[in-house]
Amino acid sequence: MPCEIKLATLNGAVAEIVKMVQSALSKADRVGETLLVLGLALSGIENEEIKANMEAALRAHAPALADKYYICGDVFGSVATASKDGGICLIAGTGSNCLAVNPDGTIKTCGGWGHVLGDYASGYDTAIRAIRTIFAVTEGMVSPDENPPDVTYLRDQMMDYFKVLTCPFFFFFSSILCM
Repeated sequence: MPCEIKLATLNGAVAEIVKMVQSALSKADRVGETLLVLGLALSGIENEEIKANMEAALRAHAPALADKYYICGDVFGSVATASKDGGICLIAGTGSNCLAVNPDGTIKTCGGWGHVLGDYASGYDTAIRAIRTIFAVTEGMVSPDENPPDVTYLRDQMMDYFKVLTCPFFFFFSSILCM
């Protein structure tokens, strides 16, 4: 289950994490046991305050879940898993984020600003750019001099998927505005 802490409530995210850990313990015939350490590499865990809030919420929700917690951001967890000498992790899924950990432990980041401000190259960014291009070309907002792409197939697929029979703005504007 994706866990973007900024888009979920803290208690909701904690409840899902506890449920997943308890399910894993059940499948391993370890119901009721306390983990020595629970490591969590989660999207949205960007600073010490968020880490501390997450750990406090986990301890309050399930006091016997783990003795210790190691909580970090998803990109840091990926680099730490791959190499003790640092590395680079680029996540370009629903969102996007990039982190470089140098051998001396210094960290550099870019991206990870969320879908509103710029998760460039993410699934959201790619989809919204495609939809905007479809609308711009369909509505004649792209000059023929700019050599607009043929968006017929994508437009038809999008309208079919969303069960739209006419212009996507049909529900908001008069159909006279639509081509």
